[in-house]
Amino acid sequence: MSAEASHSRNGWEGTLTKEQEAVVYADAGEALSVIAGAGSGKTRVIAARASRLIDQGIYPVLLLSFSRAAAEELRHRLGKSVNQRKALPRQSKFEVSTFHALGLRILRSCSTEVLLQRTGRSKGFSIFSFTEQRNIAQEVLRELGKEGSPASILKSILSSRLHPQSKPSAEVQAASDLYEKKLIESNAFDIEQLVLAAELILERETSVRKQWQNQFKGVLVDEFQDVSQHNFNLLVQLCGATTSVTVVGDDDQSIYSFRGSIPEVFKLFEAKFHGAKNQLQLVENFRSQQHLVEAASVVISDAPNRLPKRLKTSNPPGAKVKIVSCINADHEGQYLAQQIKHLHTDMSIPYSQIAVLSRTRARSLEIRSRLEDIAIPTTMMPRKGRGMSFWSVFQDPGSSESSRVPTASSAALAMVRLVCNESDKSSFALLAKLFEVPDDVVQTLMGEARCTLSAAIRMKNTASKENRKQLFQFLVVVDKLKQYLTRTAGSASLRQFIYQALSLLPLDDKYSGSVEKVLAAAQEADSIGGEDSGSVTFGAEKAGSYDAEDDMALLLKGSKKPSNHRAAPISNGNDPRWSGVDRLRRTLDIFVQLEADNDISAASVPKESVLCTTIHQSKGLEWRVVLLPGMNDGTLPLRNHYSESRENIDEERRLCYVAFTRAREKLLISYIVQDMNMSQFQSCFLQKLPQSCTEREALGEMKPLDHPPSIGPSKPPRKRPKKKPKAEG
Repeated sequence: MSAEASHSRNGWEGTLTKEQEAVVYADAGEALSVIAGAGSGKTRVIAARASRLIDQGIYPVLLLSFSRAAAEELRHRLGKSVNQRKALPRQSKFEVSTFHALGLRILRSCSTEVLLQRTGRSKGFSIFSFTEQRNIAQEVLRELGKEGSPASILKSILSSRLHPQSKPSAEVQAASDLYEKKLIESNAFDIEQLVLAAELILERETSVRKQWQNQFKGVLVDEFQDVSQHNFNLLVQLCGATTSVTVVGDDDQSIYSFRGSIPEVFKLFEAKFHGAKNQLQLVENFRSQQHLVEAASVVISDAPNRLPKRLKTSNPPGAKVKIVSCINADHEGQYLAQQIKHLHTDMSIPYSQIAVLSRTRARSLEIRSRLEDIAIPTTMMPRKGRGMSFWSVFQDPGSSESSRVPTASSAALAMVRLVCNESDKSSFALLAKLFEVPDDVVQTLMGEARCTLSAAIRMKNTASKENRKQLFQFLVVVDKLKQYLTRTAGSASLRQFIYQALSLLPLDDKYSGSVEKVLAAAQEADSIGGEDSGSVTFGAEKAGSYDAEDDMALLLKGSKKPSNHRAAPISNGNDPRWSGVDRLRRTLDIFVQLEADNDISAASVPKESVLCTTIHQSKGLEWRVVLLPGMNDGTLPLRNHYSESRENIDEERRLCYVAFTRAREKLLISYIVQDMNMSQFQSCFLQKLPQSCTEREALGEMKPLDHPPSIGPSKPPRKRPKKKPKAEG
């Protein structure tokens, strides 16, 4: 059967436009870049392109994305097509991954010798969560004798990595060096180092690079405009001379410079990959109605250095973009509430199909509060992804591990981490408190260079006889938990392991109040882990039937066995390559990645509530109605001493474009004309919007002010002086 016939059989033929077909059927032997405008159906085109490659015998195929939500959508779409081919098992045909997950997988595949030589870590390394990173940053500040916020110095350290072309200050460099030293001492990476370390190893280890280049015959990258220099370098190292490479994205939607994304990445691709001058475009928007597409096109048209294109649509004209000026923030809040009530009550638009997008999270919080005051149901997504509910139970933000009093939750997580990585010093320091090991003994043990903590405990002369007894009691607990993992061959769930840990740790009755929460959180973690298709999980519990009180009662009776709540089958469940410790470690890997993923999916938004979120978090989503308040100069574009460059103004314009293109039917824009008795101006991005696609209205007695002509760095707003009357001649 020909490739074309096979492709038709699998459901893509006849469902694609000519633009989309050109992408799907483009020569697989040349690198292909696709500029996909907002709402142009790029996800299904990527899936169809990957399916086409598989039909041609070009597999395994790797699809790379930036968020787990996008990866899951790609996996679902391609899976439905590929599953119809029975010749090969699905796993051998394609894989879907985020860049972080790929970096982690590369690092996990390396030998200890390679890891030690290139990164200073050994094979059993941990990935530190944001809380643990912040704790290390706090230690760095203390040791350097510096004041300031741990979050602030951590942000500076991470920024210096993402923008290596900008030389950091001596203070930031010193903090960065000490931060890295402490990570190495704990045999750990932070989440952002995964791509950097994998890039370094592929670049310098020829055998590892060849191994990974032989792993995939085709590579497709979604949301290519979000690629950082390190992501791009990793892609270059991953692709061999014969790898079929396709990248899809939209330079007009490059809005993540704070993550290191570079709008000119399409030009880098053209320069680096053979045949990459073969560039195709998807510019037909299937999402939004004509007036919305016209307004978005006008906004983005003034962006310099963008790839030439113009979005179009065959959808009906629809409602014009409504631009409303309000007297002040209170007035704007009233307007938003009235409009949402009208949309829901009079036009029967579900709350879940309405979104309020803001430039900053603080503004979203303020708007949400106003809406809830009048009983409009709202949702605001957390700063980070699904893993946050897991970490919030197990960790206590804001304090150093060494100074914390152990709780059932912190002790449980510390034991999980220590069993996975015996060099995890922060976990050891916390658990040592439970066994009443003196701080000076703990510090001595943690000072042992290139030595696991269990080995240090077994060494002679590390502590007095009494302290050694306490340390060996500690060691016995660790060994028993390892034996438990060996006996169960990794089939137990995270909840079952934590139950064992809690039953062995010296916890008295005062901890009972938090144990129930710990077990319930572990159960939730198992449930989420089981949904994480494509990843090896420690154990996936079946959701919905678990009651932590059952385990709580058994613990109080001294039982060493949890309630009879069996783990569901898991991915690679019989794979002999992975021990129980490996499975446990990989479960933690999943949740650190979930914590780092702050993108949201439509499925994660509760039904029947208005979503209040930032424009950044809205990317990739769509609603029937979008409200965009705060369209003032100084808010969008955001102007402060961090964002006065031309590049930042350009990114703010792209952010505005992203906001406009989230709406399918209606876009309601508002701004204020007065704040704290000072005049405010409408956003410069609204100036050129034509009457053909907009409808303007001034609410209240105060008329809107024209915007000043300059769009450079803003100055504090001031009242306009009155003109002096001309002298009579």
